[in-house]
Amino acid sequence: MILALGSALPSPDQAGTKDGGIEWQSDHLSGHVLTGKIWDTTNGRFITPATLYDRLREADFVLLGEVHDNPDHHALQALVIQQLVARGRRPAIVFEMLERDQQG
Repeated sequence: MILALGSALPSPDQAGTKDGGIEWQSDHLSGHVLTGKIWDTTNGRFITPATLYDRLREADFVLLGEVHDNPDHHALQALVIQQLVARGRRPAIVFEMLERDQQG
């Protein structure tokens, strides 16, 4: 199963819902039509944050990427980790940082 996250999840109007949420700190792409959407590439449809978290709970590995200076990406990473823990996982967490010219 491969999931593609929009710029962020959940969307700004969902922040603080039962699925969890963050308060956006950046306006970057906040109005984009895919911001806050989660696309399931296997089934070709959007899914809810709760569905994403339930699926991630079953994964052997979860890789979370971000733009290093985007505070919303950091908040989303923390949210995913919190949701994994809330679902009974005890993840080992590894942090890295590569300069842009070292990526790819």
